[in-house]
Amino acid sequence: MTTSSNDTVAAGAEQEAARLLRGPRAGRRRPARDDHRPAARRTTAPPFWPFVAPALVVYLVLYVGPALFGLGASFTRWQGLGSPMSFDGLGNYVRMLRDPGVGRALLNTGVLMVVGLLGVLAVSMVALLVLQRMRGRRFVRVVIFIPYLISPIAIGVAFGFLLDPEGLLNSLLSLVRLEGLRQSWLGPDLVFQCVILAVIWSLSGLAIVLLMAAVDNIPHSLYENADLAGATALQRLTHITVPLSRGILGVVVTLCMIQLMKVFDLVYTLTGATGVPPYAARTFAVEQYVTLAPVEGRPDFGYGAAMGVAFVILVTVLVVAMRRIMRSETIEY
Repeated sequence: MTTSSNDTVAAGAEQEAARLLRGPRAGRRRPARDDHRPAARRTTAPPFWPFVAPALVVYLVLYVGPALFGLGASFTRWQGLGSPMSFDGLGNYVRMLRDPGVGRALLNTGVLMVVGLLGVLAVSMVALLVLQRMRGRRFVRVVIFIPYLISPIAIGVAFGFLLDPEGLLNSLLSLVRLEGLRQSWLGPDLVFQCVILAVIWSLSGLAIVLLMAAVDNIPHSLYENADLAGATALQRLTHITVPLSRGILGVVVTLCMIQLMKVFDLVYTLTGATGVPPYAARTFAVEQYVTLAPVEGRPDFGYGAAMGVAFVILVTVLVVAMRRIMRSETIEY
């Protein structure tokens, strides 16, 4: 009896040792999973390429292809279809650095971006102070947003009629007997200032609507506590509204920067009544267009392509830098 018990214990020990040698999972069998999913779900998912391919082809043909062709053309001398294309290396880029017209256009674009952005933000902050507790502000918000929906070409034409030497503004000044204030608003001395005002008017609606949406998400109790503490409207704006809206403010700054740097059609329709906008009002985009489609002479597509490549790089660097500057931590309240 004792011998049989010992044999049984020894056999059990040998089996346990063999199981340990095989590993903790070697001898286990997973139970079959009872798949209760419907048959439709167990089938293979349909391929998505037939749905993505048309849009991808359009994107490659209309965007990636021309972009790559423009990048290649920027290293050549080429005056368009029917003319020979010869490799020029970095000649177009070196020429760009020495071109006074490009330098003036870059300066105008920089001034337009800085002054226009500050003007849009100033108008937006004033609007926040006025509209924050105003009744019917939703309707006012819709009205303010309308200028952003209008085509820049239409805005340029409208401001052209308004600021023409015999236009509406000078006529109103004469009507109220203020002839001394009549100006040649679209002359070389004031045309760029008029462009800046038109751009600020067209972009302010977007900034105001986005910032008002951010303000609506701020708890009203914070403003009530500020009122109890005796804070003024300006203090509420600088200590509550702006800090808690910094994320949306960064979006507004980025969008306005992009719009201001690529201003073209508004400038061309506002100042191009004679065919070519004056140098005083040319932005970089306008200068590139004049290079590609001059009124006199043949176009220079190689040089224009180089200007486009340089402009894309410049815009990308500025936008990334601004996004890093405006980046902020999430504030919980």
